[in-house]
Amino acid sequence: PSKFGGMIQTTSSIMTGVFATGLGVALAGVIALGVAFKETIAENNLLVNSLALSGGSLALSYNSALEYVQALGEMGVSSSKATDAIAAMAKEGKFASDEILMIGKSAAEMSKWAGVSIEDTVKAFAKLKEKPVEALTEIAVKTGMVSIETLKMVQELEKQGKSSDAAALAMKSYADVTEEQTAKMKENYSSLTVSIIELGSAIR
Repeated sequence: PSKFGGMIQTTSSIMTGVFATGLGVALAGVIALGVAFKETIAENNLLVNSLALSGGSLALSYNSALEYVQALGEMGVSSSKATDAIAAMAKEGKFASDEILMIGKSAAEMSKWAGVSIEDTVKAFAKLKEKPVEALTEIAVKTGMVSIETLKMVQELEKQGKSSDAAALAMKSYADVTEEQTAKMKENYSSLTVSIIELGSAIR
């Protein structure tokens, strides 16, 4: 072909490549958007179903539940984990609305960094609320992260008939334990592992 014809072919090839690349990027974006949309619908359905079945135990409406999801998001919790935590708390049916953020944060962080299911962490908090002395003693023995002074305070509150105060202190103590545990994990993980975990959490 002539020099002019060769230039046309080259230009055509370049344009075809650019178009194909752009189409590929656009297609990938559409697929990602579709996946995100599907996950959002799944999260919404989980929240709606959980609140319909047992959300009354948390005294939450759908809109107020969304506000808690957003608040947990501002604390670094992904929307999926926040939704899972609220659903688990609604299922347990033992918590007050002013305990949601503390429990949700702990459950999400333990799931993210330690691989402990959100349901298991929520159940641990539920046991602390029901049997604060027994449950906190088990945690103290298992982790070695609960002080003798705290255990004695919980026991004393229970003896005085202040069960709600005993439960509140026990749950706060366990929340502190989970925070310390996840902090140590992040400290001991390699930077690559931390990046992978953060990326995985951002995707889900």
